[in-house]
Amino acid sequence: MSGMACAPGGGSSFASDGLMASVAALGLLTGGRLASPWRVIVPVLSGVVILAGVVLVVAGDAHGVAVLIGAALGLLAAPVRMRRRA
Repeated sequence: MSGMACAPGGGSSFASDGLMASVAALGLLTGGRLASPWRVIVPVLSGVVILAGVVLVVAGDAHGVAVLIGAALGLLAAPVRMRRRA
């Protein structure tokens, strides 16, 4: 695990993975307000993205860290009003 903290790279793939996961985290919060069938599809796919981040971290891949950090930032960036409704 300590190798992930100083893994080389972390440029564009880290940024794009983090952005994707932040949008996925917002999908967890807002998906229930969408019209059917998106009401189910968006949260499920969002959960798959975040679960993939966890699997990557367990596998020792640094991209998983980007996914989880992006998801956390996406949840923090959501307006407080949105987080209370979820």
